[in-house]
Amino acid sequence: MQSVVLKKYHTDLVVTESESKALDEDEVRMETAYAGLSFTDRIIQQGLYKYQRQHLPLPYTPGFEASGIVSEVGQQVSNLVPGDKVVVMQKSGCLSSEIKAKSENVIKLLPETDLAWAASLPVNFFTAAHALHNIVKIFPGSDILITSAAGGVGGMLVQLGLKEHKVTGLVGNQVKKKYAEQLGTTSVLTYEEFFQSRQTFDVILVASGRELDKYQCRLKKNGKMIMYGFHSLIPRSPKSLFVAAFHYLKLPALKPFDLVYENKTFAGFNIIHLNSKSNEFFSIKKLFLESLETNSLPNKHKITVYDLSNVNQALQDLATGNTKGKMVVKF
Repeated sequence: MQSVVLKKYHTDLVVTESESKALDEDEVRMETAYAGLSFTDRIIQQGLYKYQRQHLPLPYTPGFEASGIVSEVGQQVSNLVPGDKVVVMQKSGCLSSEIKAKSENVIKLLPETDLAWAASLPVNFFTAAHALHNIVKIFPGSDILITSAAGGVGGMLVQLGLKEHKVTGLVGNQVKKKYAEQLGTTSVLTYEEFFQSRQTFDVILVASGRELDKYQCRLKKNGKMIMYGFHSLIPRSPKSLFVAAFHYLKLPALKPFDLVYENKTFAGFNIIHLNSKSNEFFSIKKLFLESLETNSLPNKHKITVYDLSNVNQALQDLATGNTKGKMVVKF
């Protein structure tokens, strides 16, 4: 089988050949059709992801999500059979032509499901749904602000958030503004327009480590801010390392007394810890399955497909911050 491997930080990924491994009784083997890419894959390539460095040492095969066809199941697996279309979400290894995964991490799709679209869903859906349903109580009809609304998770947050709330998206430029409008946002602002306005919100979902104090000031009384990323603190290139360090040192200190006095909440999470041993994981998996059965999974986001040979170009494009929607690699 072919696997994409990171052998050394700050270097290109390489495609290697390796032999298949034996299947455990509770595992599923699938032939990969498409694998999704996320900004975390780029962070790992730069050696800046703490969890990977501690728990998944080099050489490392990236990839948190993929779609494909089941080719073999373990003796304890009863809900899947060879030939089923599936998606998988796990902590590594999805950038491979063959994936061996625990059955609880595999979700059966409908026979007519488009596999490129399916590969664009797991990480973004689980992250967005976890933020909207598991972190804090968000009441129906809330005014929600979503930063990076044209990105993968941001676009998913928009689509899921609109089911119950009024959603304002923040984007970096006018091109992304048009894309966010196509997703259905209640309104869209560039960052410049937002910081010149005086709008306040019940909930603010932040994908960046910068401007936290300014966002906190835009919370209504009883407001909630949820941070799920820190992409602005990641250097895009060696030349931007000092800029990223500068912004890190300028991170504001949250003041607990002010939060308590104003009935405001600040919360954050890392999706890598949303694993199959947690109640939160199964609650979002249940929601995913219900949405699949009712044909209500988000489908408005843009999907850009790269061939396996162009995986490094895909990560470089992702690092620019100019991409929209979701990027997937075709096997």
